[in-house]
Amino acid sequence: MKKTSFIPVFCLIIALFVAATTAQAQWINGTSIYPTDLNKKVGIGLKDPNLQLEVKGGFGLRANDNTVLANFSDDGKGNLNINSYYSTFIGSVPKHILLNPAPFYGRSGNVGVGATDPTEAKLVVKGSIGNTVAMFGQGQAGISLVRDWASIGFNAYYNGTWKAMSKGRGAVIGCDPTTGRIEFIQNGLSNANEAVSTTTPMVIEADGKVSIGGRLSSAQLTVVSNQNTTMDNTLTLSNPAIGPNQSHVHWGARGDWYIRSAADNGVVVIQDNAGAVGIGTGNTAGFKLAVNGKIRAKEIRVETGWADYVFAPEYKLRPLEEVESFIKANQHLPEIQPASEIQANGLDVAATTTKMMAKIEELTLYLIEMKKENDALKQRVNTLENKQ
Repeated sequence: MKKTSFIPVFCLIIALFVAATTAQAQWINGTSIYPTDLNKKVGIGLKDPNLQLEVKGGFGLRANDNTVLANFSDDGKGNLNINSYYSTFIGSVPKHILLNPAPFYGRSGNVGVGATDPTEAKLVVKGSIGNTVAMFGQGQAGISLVRDWASIGFNAYYNGTWKAMSKGRGAVIGCDPTTGRIEFIQNGLSNANEAVSTTTPMVIEADGKVSIGGRLSSAQLTVVSNQNTTMDNTLTLSNPAIGPNQSHVHWGARGDWYIRSAADNGVVVIQDNAGAVGIGTGNTAGFKLAVNGKIRAKEIRVETGWADYVFAPEYKLRPLEEVESFIKANQHLPEIQPASEIQANGLDVAATTTKMMAKIEELTLYLIEMKKENDALKQRVNTLENKQ
């Protein structure tokens, strides 16, 4: 009969016992691994872990089909690198996601996206030049800023005072919580992380009134300029579709207003439809232009009918005796308005000028007729003198 040595079997039993009593983890049913003492910590790549599970160097994740999903590693500078080979979803259930929650863990750190040292704010997002840094909102969503003097900075951030993010100029849009006023603030030229001087070139009041350059009135739109030259105090209107020409509305040092077209020979059109223009008055009384005051001009051109009909053969010229009788009875010429009508309704320049020209033409016809009569009388006188 074959004998079995007892010494090797004894040694094997002792080894299994030692392994069972000193092991930190073991497989149970071939599916899970965990410490036999649940109060112990597990370290991978190190023997003295401080947390329940610590991995030295990094670790990776694979999908059920053995596809590599992501890896977590140390960049050698104390920063955690998370590299995902596909899209990464955080928060698959309707719960909150907290990044650096200082009130909960006593931390005061900031969160940086694309920024290795996010010291400027709680959340710093940086991207490459020429590309969109961040997009917020879809459909009815948007951005909500909640704090006193909630503001949006462009090349600017707030750290006790407004500072420039990089060398150059910037701007800020802020809301005054006491008045509801929205202010557009422009930053002066500054170096990065230095305080900037600010001006407020534009303000939108809570009631919708807009002020550009300052607040001097309660008008719906106020435009203020500190410049003294007329061309600097300008509201420019242009239509790029028809060329680079620009029309201007500007004012001088005395408060005079100027309206100029784009070109020296351009046209300024006011009320080209059925409206009217009043100067010094709001009552145009049915006229296209009403002026309450004096008008001075070098030339006025009126387009209307004229009185050449007086020279037509069929025109009947009044006898002077009839004209004399009319003047004695009415104290004015026939077809000419009396003074009372002009005082009541004003003078129709075009109609009156035409009638005056008609009277001049009639007077010319009277003179021609008188000339003929005079010539006939002279001829008779000469004939009588020659007979003597």
